[in-house]
Amino acid sequence: MRCVQCGQPMNGPRCEYCDPRAIVLAQNKGNAVSWPFHQQGWPASLWMPLIASSLWPFGLLISLGWSVEAICRLARGAAQPLPRTRDLARIFKHGFVVTAALFLYFIIPLAILYKLVEFSWITEAWDLVVAVWQALTHTNKTPLIATVVQFLLKLLANSTAPIVYLLVASPLFLVARLRYALTGQVRSFFNLFGNVVACFQSVGEILLYLFLGVVTRLAITFILAVMAPTIVGVSIPVVLAAANTWILAYLAAKVAKKMYEQDGIGAHVIPPGTPLQVPAPLQPAPIAADFPQPAAEPPALPSPQQSAAKPVLYCHRGPLKDKIFPISQSWYYIGRSPKASQIIVGLREVSSRHVRVKVDASSNGVWVEDMDSTNGTYYRSGSEPWRRLNGRVCLQRGGRFKLSRDAAEFEIRDE
Repeated sequence: MRCVQCGQPMNGPRCEYCDPRAIVLAQNKGNAVSWPFHQQGWPASLWMPLIASSLWPFGLLISLGWSVEAICRLARGAAQPLPRTRDLARIFKHGFVVTAALFLYFIIPLAILYKLVEFSWITEAWDLVVAVWQALTHTNKTPLIATVVQFLLKLLANSTAPIVYLLVASPLFLVARLRYALTGQVRSFFNLFGNVVACFQSVGEILLYLFLGVVTRLAITFILAVMAPTIVGVSIPVVLAAANTWILAYLAAKVAKKMYEQDGIGAHVIPPGTPLQVPAPLQPAPIAADFPQPAAEPPALPSPQQSAAKPVLYCHRGPLKDKIFPISQSWYYIGRSPKASQIIVGLREVSSRHVRVKVDASSNGVWVEDMDSTNGTYYRSGSEPWRRLNGRVCLQRGGRFKLSRDAAEFEIRDE
């Protein structure tokens, strides 16, 4: 079964990706290195990248698939960011898809480019080995350093086109992989125009990820070179290779989160023909002006429970300006996505599911809770200055909250 709201597989009655009752802040604890160890039952997940690092190249499928699944969970703010053993079939599927995409994006094009420039890696590498051996055995008067420099210059001269291609293809492949992680659709790797647009929309985050990825690999290589001669160095490669998997997944998820929250990529994609399990179907929020006016009736004496006027939301600013939204003791979601929210604010600054509100039964105020939005939620009571909302707050009449800095502003009023 798949969730009707986000389209992700459901392994139980609650969706681990979008069910608000299950969403916790565990995925925000720690850093790129330590974040898996802040999750419950982390050994049930980390055995996969550990095993994968010791079974190369077969383990490459597990490593790539685990990374894709973790990126999806982290970017969507899932309650359980770590993939589990029960997700192994989906992890293998992701691994096969990403491996095939690697061949399409890199192996085949680079092989063609080197063939066009008539540069043979096998031949040149063998010539280098022979030249080094002759230099070491003094059968060749050419100095060893000169031989290596000559090989590197020849390699550089024949690698101009491949290097340019790598500089262009690397960010495109990263975006395609992130789009695939968010949507689960293989055609994400072939959507060239969409990938180019996504690259420009998140160019800063992508360049930072690529830079940090290079730094991480260099650091791990250095540690391996230092620790390899020691006894501990026997197990170090396996652990560091696994750590490299979850570190790069964490960094990539930062980029994917922006694509998911701000650009709406992968928001609530449901494969056609998939049976849906509905945890909590959403209904469009009614607007007060749309309610039919009842016929005039003799006024009735209000009961003590009905004497207090019910609160409503009045929109001061944004696409819904001057509209009034009745709310109840059930959660109402406000955001950009029509499938994730009941009050729709169609602005890029607004997250797919930005904030949720409901009436507090005891105080007749309104609970306002930020849903870990990208640009934040701000609130104030009366003439107080605006403050950023961390978690939830109960606002009374006259209290206001706004999505992002200036996207949309709502006030708590009487009905």
